[in-house]
Amino acid sequence: MAELRQRLPSAVPVPEVPRGLVFGEFFAGKGVRTPAVHAAGLDVMEPQDVATGGADFASPEDLVRVRHRLSQASRGRRLALHFAPPCSTFSVARNRSLATKVRSNTQPEGMLGPDGRRPQEVAVANEIARATAELALWSHTSLGAFVSIENPEGSYLWKLPCFNPLFQEGWSFVKLHACMYGAEFRKPTALLCSPGWAPALSARCEWRPADARYTCGHTGEDGPRPHLRLGGDGGADVRRCGVHAGLGRGLGARARRLGPEGRCERGWT
Repeated sequence: MAELRQRLPSAVPVPEVPRGLVFGEFFAGKGVRTPAVHAAGLDVMEPQDVATGGADFASPEDLVRVRHRLSQASRGRRLALHFAPPCSTFSVARNRSLATKVRSNTQPEGMLGPDGRRPQEVAVANEIARATAELALWSHTSLGAFVSIENPEGSYLWKLPCFNPLFQEGWSFVKLHACMYGAEFRKPTALLCSPGWAPALSARCEWRPADARYTCGHTGEDGPRPHLRLGGDGGADVRRCGVHAGLGRGLGARARRLGPEGRCERGWT
């Protein structure tokens, strides 16, 4: 904790009533949340994902640019930031086979191979997770940002030591099922939220015998239904880690109560 604090600028006072609020999305994928938040009437920054030319969290140079851009965006306004780091190596679904298992509860940072080293994809994922945790904490403590970090509920990400400072600072989980926000899959999901930022998104999907359907609207005629096969329900498709735009609308609705209408902003370099 002390070591991390030494690398972070000292905190600045946070105004109780911000003059405006702007939303930023990282690891955006197709960027479905940003348009949903903007449709709710919020300022938004250009969504960032390395696959579409956005910020690379494995690049120290890119991280410097991100901090600079966030510092600029926070002048006179308050930020609401959402991070969804890749979950492919952190998914418990990989435990179904020894051939794909790369982490465990006792080795959340990755299991060592015969050569005494972790696979490259695991090492890179660890670095991205560390950068996410540090940027999230810095954004909250130094810029007064509202911050949420998304990953599967059972993800090994939450067990990494780099997230301990956030838990010690009072960050807490909001847990939900993705199908309650329009996704095809149930996928138990967790949002780790900074103090004072806990969107009311903790909707869970359950079977309702009287209605012969799930809370999300899927019916018993769907059989097991694909939406029951991911995350805590033992799914295998670890690539599908994004929550539907409905989550973006939920974030936007929460943020909308904290700031006035705004505009889209572009340009990170």
